[in-house]
Amino acid sequence: MEAYFKRLSDNKNIGYYIDDDIQWASGNDYLKYCLHFDSVFRNLYPQNKTNYTFNNILIVGGGDMQLKSNTMMLREDCLTTLVDPFVHEYQRILVNNEKIIPKKIYFNQRRAYNDASFFNIEAITIQEYLSLLPENHTGFDLIVCDLTDELAVDINNEITSLLYDKLRRGGVMIGYGGLSYSKFMENSVLPIMPNSTFIAEERYYQTWNDCGVVYGLIKK
Repeated sequence: MEAYFKRLSDNKNIGYYIDDDIQWASGNDYLKYCLHFDSVFRNLYPQNKTNYTFNNILIVGGGDMQLKSNTMMLREDCLTTLVDPFVHEYQRILVNNEKIIPKKIYFNQRRAYNDASFFNIEAITIQEYLSLLPENHTGFDLIVCDLTDELAVDINNEITSLLYDKLRRGGVMIGYGGLSYSKFMENSVLPIMPNSTFIAEERYYQTWNDCGVVYGLIKK
C-alpha cells in the first residue's frame, strides 16, 4: 500500500491518496464529507431528537481523524475505540508533510490523534480486534465505518456481519458505502439486516470526480 499527499490540479487544494485513489481533499469537499455523515446521522432520528451521547463507540478505519475531528456525531467525550492498522503511519506521513497541509486540517487531525480523553487506538485489523473482545461483550452503542472504496461495500461480507453482531440492540451504525448507491444497495448485507431504520444517501464530490455514499441504520 502506497499512501501520500499531493496538490490537486487546481494547484490550491491538497489530496490524500492510497494507491492512487483519493481519500480526502482539502477545501469544500473535506467538510462536505463530514457534513454528509452528520446529515445521515440526524435523519436516523425524529426531528430535534438526535442523540449525540453514547457510552461506547467503535470507529473502524478513519485513522486520518477526519470524522473524529470534524463531525457533530463524535463531538462528545464518549468512550471511543478507533481500530485502524495504518493509524500511526498516517500520522507520520501527515507530520512529514506539515508544510503543505492546510493548518486547520493539520491541527484538528493531530489534536484528535493526541487526545487521550476516553480515546483508545488499536493499530490492528478489525478482525483481530473483534477476536479479542470477550464473549460477554455488551455491544457498541455507535459503530462508525470509514473504510476505503475497496472495503466499504464489503461484497464478500468479510467484516460487515461481524461488526453488526457487535452492535447492541437499538445501537447506531453509520459508514461510507463506496462510490455507487446502486452497488451498495445490491451488494451490502446491511440493507437486509433487521433494522428499525435504514438510510443511504449519495452525494457528488467534485474533487473526487465521483459520488460517495453514506449509510446509517438503527439495529432492531
